[in-house]
Amino acid sequence: MTLINPKKIDMKIRLIIIGILSFLLNGTLSAQSITVTGKITEDGGSVLPGVSVLIKGSGAGTTTDSDGVYNISATKDDILVFSFIGYKPSEIQVGSQTKIDVALQPDIQQLSEVVVVGYGETRKQDLISAVSSVTSKEITEFKSGNAAISLQGKLPGVRVLQSSGGPGAQPNIYIRGIASLQGNTQPLLVVDGVPIYSGGLNSINSNDIERIDVLKDASSAAIYGAKASSGVILVTTKKGKKNSSNLEVGLNYQLQSLPKPFKMADSREYIDMQRLINPSFWKPISPAAQDTTINTDWWKSVIRNYAPLLNANLNYTGGTDKSTFAASLSYFK
Repeated sequence: MTLINPKKIDMKIRLIIIGILSFLLNGTLSAQSITVTGKITEDGGSVLPGVSVLIKGSGAGTTTDSDGVYNISATKDDILVFSFIGYKPSEIQVGSQTKIDVALQPDIQQLSEVVVVGYGETRKQDLISAVSSVTSKEITEFKSGNAAISLQGKLPGVRVLQSSGGPGAQPNIYIRGIASLQGNTQPLLVVDGVPIYSGGLNSINSNDIERIDVLKDASSAAIYGAKASSGVILVTTKKGKKNSSNLEVGLNYQLQSLPKPFKMADSREYIDMQRLINPSFWKPISPAAQDTTINTDWWKSVIRNYAPLLNANLNYTGGTDKSTFAASLSYFK
């Protein structure tokens, strides 16, 4: 029979206890929290207040203050998740860092369209109204030099009719037919939140327009009153962006001609047509005055083939941290 030395058993127990304590102590040290601070900005450098800063996989987190600064307790193994509406989320492991600054990148796909409505702005999907929109690209694709003409066929429920063939003539715009509470059938024009009562879209350079939104139902009258009973055209012009500059130069030259001119009636044909309506037409005139060999081609006298059209534009936008600007120059002939 073999006897076990009690001292040896006691030594083994001590070693086991020491090992367990060492393991627990190392785990506690590895999970020791540190304070992490930093500043959140957008890509352009402006601070972002209200950014969510969360520890991934847990409910712990905080938000940035008005200066874009945050403070959070985390361990070196934690991963911080920075997220904000309209920006791509960013994940960074803490490690040995105590200061983590992050510049969030805009996420175009998450940005909701914003429509300016009378006394503010709202997300397009939250607007209880029928809204149609065209962008600057769609407007400038139509080389007429008139923003109203460029709306033809692009907006459902909106009709654009040329009232005159004169240069610079303002077209008539009808939204969902002709209806008015005040006898005016034309929609209200609002440019950057300011109602415009004279000049119309014809007075705005097409290349200065960022987008056009059209309000087409009764909610437009609820926002702007009876003067908007025929609808509202909201024009948003191009604006500068902070800490950036952009120069746009455009030149368009066209030669206009009609592929197939109209065939006009000559003197003899005109007289015969009038006599079908009134048999006595032309009879009171003396025979000498009834010379049907004299003809004037009024079509050729009025229409000129290869009539030139020139449209040149210069647009410069930019800004600093505190202000933005936009300047443009246009020549149309």
